[in-house]
Amino acid sequence: MSRSISPSLSDQQQFWNSWNASYRDPSKLNQRTVRRGEVIIALVRSLGLDKPKILDFGCGTGWLSEGLAQFGPVTGVDLAADVIAAAQSRAPHIRFLAGDLFQAPLPNAYYDIAISQEVIAHIPNQKAYLDRVANLLKPTGYLILTTPNKFVMKRSD
Repeated sequence: MSRSISPSLSDQQQFWNSWNASYRDPSKLNQRTVRRGEVIIALVRSLGLDKPKILDFGCGTGWLSEGLAQFGPVTGVDLAADVIAAAQSRAPHIRFLAGDLFQAPLPNAYYDIAISQEVIAHIPNQKAYLDRVANLLKPTGYLILTTPNKFVMKRSD
């Protein structure tokens, strides 16, 4: 029987530091990424919440966290410590945490909105991921989750 072995946390951090630096530099975002961010910001705006506490899981370089900060306090979490350090220096008014989202010191039932863009496909235990997000959201909180769909992406090219 073949068994897949997940990469170590260190290997994942190294990969995401490199990938985010190459593909999610805020000055070099592709049109699809920019459009997705615009849609997410429009969704947050449409909720009409007064200073919502926002959690940006898998925030990478923090480019979306910066846009979300216009609505209320934002906490961005990502595995990639190098890009989180750069995001923190670029946007010191946002709380950024580097590390495993399952271990991140975040308060339960605290956030009004959780954003998860293009993350869930990379999580081996997706149920545990959604349970974690649900625990961090207030009972009336909102989850905005995106994930790639190769058929839609092919048609949009």
